[in-house]
Amino acid sequence: MSTDVDPWIWLEDVEGDRAMGWVRERSAAAEEALTGHPLYPDLHAGIQDALEAPDRIPLVGQAGEHLYGFWTDAEHPRGVWRRTSWASYRTEEPQWEVLVDVDALAREEDVPWVWQGAQLLRPQMDRALVHLSRGGADAGTTRELDLTTGRWVSAPEGFAKPEAKGRLVWRDRDHVYLTTADDPTGATRSGYPRTVRLWRRGTPLADAAVVHTIPEEDLGLFVGHDQRSGRTVLHRGLAFYRGQTLVLDDASEQIEDGQGEDGQGEDSQGEDSQGGDGRGSAAQGESPTGRPGTVRALDLPVTAEVDVHRDHVAVRLRHPWSPTSASSPSSPTSSSPSPDGPEHPAGSLLVAPLSAVLEDPATAGWTAVFTPDDRSALVDLTWTKDRLVTTELVDVRHTVRVHEREPDGTGWVSRDLTELLDVGLRTVSVSAVDDDENDDLWLVTTGFLDPMTLSVARLTDGDSNTVDVETLKAAPARFEAEGLVVTQQWAVSADGTRVPYWQVGPADLPMDGSTPTAVHGYGGFEQALTPAYDPIVGRSWLAHRHVHVVAGIRGGGEFGPRWHQAALQEERHRAYEDFVAVARDLVARGVTSVARLGCTGRSNGGLLVGNMITGYPEDFAAVVCQVPLLDMQRYHLLLAGASWMAEYGDPDDPEQWASLQTFSPYQRFDPDRPTPAVYLATSTRDDRVHPGHARKMAALLTEHDRDVTYWENTEGGHGGASTPEQWATWHALAWAFLHHRLT
Repeated sequence: MSTDVDPWIWLEDVEGDRAMGWVRERSAAAEEALTGHPLYPDLHAGIQDALEAPDRIPLVGQAGEHLYGFWTDAEHPRGVWRRTSWASYRTEEPQWEVLVDVDALAREEDVPWVWQGAQLLRPQMDRALVHLSRGGADAGTTRELDLTTGRWVSAPEGFAKPEAKGRLVWRDRDHVYLTTADDPTGATRSGYPRTVRLWRRGTPLADAAVVHTIPEEDLGLFVGHDQRSGRTVLHRGLAFYRGQTLVLDDASEQIEDGQGEDGQGEDSQGEDSQGGDGRGSAAQGESPTGRPGTVRALDLPVTAEVDVHRDHVAVRLRHPWSPTSASSPSSPTSSSPSPDGPEHPAGSLLVAPLSAVLEDPATAGWTAVFTPDDRSALVDLTWTKDRLVTTELVDVRHTVRVHEREPDGTGWVSRDLTELLDVGLRTVSVSAVDDDENDDLWLVTTGFLDPMTLSVARLTDGDSNTVDVETLKAAPARFEAEGLVVTQQWAVSADGTRVPYWQVGPADLPMDGSTPTAVHGYGGFEQALTPAYDPIVGRSWLAHRHVHVVAGIRGGGEFGPRWHQAALQEERHRAYEDFVAVARDLVARGVTSVARLGCTGRSNGGLLVGNMITGYPEDFAAVVCQVPLLDMQRYHLLLAGASWMAEYGDPDDPEQWASLQTFSPYQRFDPDRPTPAVYLATSTRDDRVHPGHARKMAALLTEHDRDVTYWENTEGGHGGASTPEQWATWHALAWAFLHHRLT
């Protein structure tokens, strides 16, 4: 389908009268059809009850003497930001001091505010930068809060960023770094900030000094500042998987009134702390004292993920690399290894001193603290005071390891904590409690049938090989799991690749194809799907003795960069072949039948299941497709779409469009082929994936008299909803649809 003759392009006018009239009509029809399902009232009530349950775990982050966290409940659907003490938090009913009541603010200002996070000023902890968004959009505002009075600090003395994509980040008490897509230099093609400025308290925003600017063709420029060490790091995103790191050198970091500290944990929601320049040459910035500073680019592969933590650099490789062949600044796409040095495979994690990397990456003394094999992948890393902790996957099962420097400083030693932490078949998320004071770790564990548990792990010396774990909070079960079992299965894709998937359902499954089954997938951006307790799935589906499946297809991160890169651009079809292989394996094993089989996906997962609608319609009876990309001929022209061309390809390039059109559901629709029943949902306030994708697909399917149900929430951003009640509606409509079509 050519965009020149696209009859539904007018639906891309997000809030246009004609488009919104169409949205209201279709959404009303969807609500009339699905809210009338016999299960809908119980689905909605059960989901909202789980989302607002007062005995949920209140997750927190430490800053100074307090624990800070954000919380929603029936009385505060938009939430409150609050704090308590360690002693109080350990009790069954902690006493909280409310700092920001988002519901009250929304009522007072008549704006549907949604929380986006906050960052504390350290070490005083008496001011915070509070980030809010209108209706859940990515674009947001920032304002300064005085924690001693509970009042906003008004201009001209207070900091306030107008609504746009970007953030304010504390530099010190009287200075913040500013990034905004509404900068006079403009935004990038992807709609993100391209300039970092330093803004002095009491001066007009327009006078904020430019620290660095990138070309409009880049993805975006982001800033992070560690108030403890005084280190400022910029990340120049060249494309989604290409970027470079810039460090503001020490000469520009001297300030008149001392150093602060950077917020950590859940209370800190600043921008990415990585950075990059891509030119190799020094750039001039302005220090708070007015003296020029120098921005220095780290000469590292641009396809690597770089994390600067005080005096160390951690580099996670997406492609093989030898330190003796650091990427040339004049050739930022270079990642070819040198035959003279040791080659580290893609997926490796390397660590070296920052000073040595700045001097010469080839002789920086890199240590490989993680090297993958065909079964393993790095998930995440976190720094404590003296250690580095990594979470890894082995056959999509979590492991945890701690790494510490040798006493002589020549390298790192590692030990496995997986058995000591009793991870089992659960996902474990690890973060530092206070990386300035100790090596303690927050541990959040969860499994398909295991409710969330929050613990603190205290690491002992390596010689003792022990770890002290204190369980702080344990969430109760939200659905009946007796008789349910979790198994890991493997399907064989079209090219012979083994694809893992998790199956959750009754232990006494009849295996006669009669069980309603929903398969969920994502398969993109190197994101791995791992076990997690989901009361919504549990109450809406598993409690009815149905089967839920999570597929670890290529394009994701289940096996690291190689698994992701196997389904990039012209190889995208591999992800869809993997997904349908899982579906067919379920049918072949007798778990379900096509008439009882549905699939779900959102965002990139929406593109995935969109390809089931038009590419494999005979394999599914029902498809739930939420906040999706579907028109791949125009996706790069809509909102943040241009930032994803590294994942999908450039539609304006004829050769790349030749492959793109093979997985563009909107263009791929064939009126001569059947389609399964389709449920499409999106949000008017989604300023990341344009709602026009879902709207146009629904209109196209309706034009050809297909079984399609369309619903659009008028707020919620890319998440789809903003409050527990909205979330309950969002999920209950989709599960009612699956019950109606598959049972």
